Amino acid sequence: MDCAGMPYNLLHAVEHAGGIVLCAYLAAEMVGFVASFQGTLHGKRIHWSHMAAVHPAFQGQGIGLALKRAQREAALGQGISAIAWTFDPLRWRNANFNFRVLGGTARTLLQEHYGEMTDGLNQGLVSDRFEFLWALKDRRTLRCLAGERLPLVQGPLPGVWALRAQGGQPEPGIPHPANSVLLELPLDIDAVRRADLGLARAWYLAFREAVQPWFRASWQVDGLARPQAETFAYVLVPPVAWVVYLLETADGTLYTGITNQLERRLQQHNQGKGARYTATRRPVSLLAAWQTANRAEASRLENLLKKRSRAQKLALVTEPGQDFQGAPRIL
Repeated sequence: MDCAGMPYNLLHAVEHAGGIVLCAYLAAEMVGFVASFQGTLHGKRIHWSHMAAVHPAFQGQGIGLALKRAQREAALGQGISAIAWTFDPLRWRNANFNFRVLGGTARTLLQEHYGEMTDGLNQGLVSDRFEFLWALKDRRTLRCLAGERLPLVQGPLPGVWALRAQGGQPEPGIPHPANSVLLELPLDIDAVRRADLGLARAWYLAFREAVQPWFRASWQVDGLARPQAETFAYVLVPPVAWVVYLLETADGTLYTGITNQLERRLQQHNQGKGARYTATRRPVSLLAAWQTANRAEASRLENLLKKRSRAQKLALVTEPGQDFQGAPRIL
């Protein structure tokens, strides 16, 4: 038995080496499958979902979601909390399923990832692909697994346009600083390709040029929108800010930590869930917090702050507006 070009002996080897191979059957007929293997991505252990498919005659019946749910359970059973794969960002059905039904994210576009492709679906186009990350324990994922679909914004949209569809043609925008950035694409790229292959290629290249500067700045896809009946749009948001914070506990000692959700983290500390140290020293009060560019920088500053004496820490609190190692104080 072959699965969409993956011969049985290869599937057997993948599974034998810790990969996941799952098939969906209707009676004796296989109608879908998913195959992934273990690897690392950006230093994190993951499953790479190499192929997944549902027979066209059985699509739209929940089979793909059932396969992904089973794949998630199998990965978690191996102690792996993320699955990643690639997909064509100009294909609306894939985008809708991945972002709204599964709840994953993307912050990387791989240019010409598969080189020149000659199959009927991709011939003549570029093989740019989103690198898609499905965090299996993320709150977005859990919301989707509970049956929720992430919002699909329709009509007028907040934010600025990095790419728009004007008369069926791609028109680059000139974004200015904002809370979100929008990139509009044709809803049916296959129809565009059949009518005008050159225009379809132009859409891929325009999307590449529009999205890469934002990905380089660590922005990520947060959701989807439908600005017009014949288009859809990606909504990009900036990276979540991480903060270093300083607490005073009920016994007068100080505690240092990092988070990207300060209010929620403080609630956890006061509920006895934040850390073992603060669990027995409640309630805690926030003395100061400093904003950093990312988690790595927050961890670095946390280690530096922990090495300071109590008096040095309190000096940062009592002096208004005191930055810490260049990180601005926000509270």
